[in-house]
Amino acid sequence: MPAINALKQYRPNTIYHVYNRGVNKQDVFFSERDYMVFRNLARTTQYEMAKTGSQIEVFAFALLPNHFHFILWQYYERDMVHFMRSLTLKYVKYVNEEYERVGNLFMRPYKARLLYTPVQVAKATRYVLQNPVDANLPADWKHVGTKL
Repeated sequence: MPAINALKQYRPNTIYHVYNRGVNKQDVFFSERDYMVFRNLARTTQYEMAKTGSQIEVFAFALLPNHFHFILWQYYERDMVHFMRSLTLKYVKYVNEEYERVGNLFMRPYKARLLYTPVQVAKATRYVLQNPVDANLPADWKHVGTKL
């Protein structure tokens, strides 16, 4: 039986909780610069997609040392696939070049949970925004929020 949230349901005009973790739960962000590169790549990917007619809107995000979360709106079917594939490929390429490494950075393909109701969206958003606090990161953690 597949792991929960591994099989994605691709529906237009839907909101998802999307996340991924580093291989062996190892870090995927190694410096302050890495967080900024990831955020910039996410914004750039959104912009590039919009030029081709695809659209993703990120409502909330949390970047932690060994994983990330997004609450995002997919306007058209499979926009999330294009966004996540492009973002993670670009980021892995950056990390592998920057740190002279090879191979996978993430444990598996991203997971995504379709959020059906406003209550589910609210709970998932609270979870994402609270994630750095629950992980005992500093109270002023700046890689969490509602604007990339």
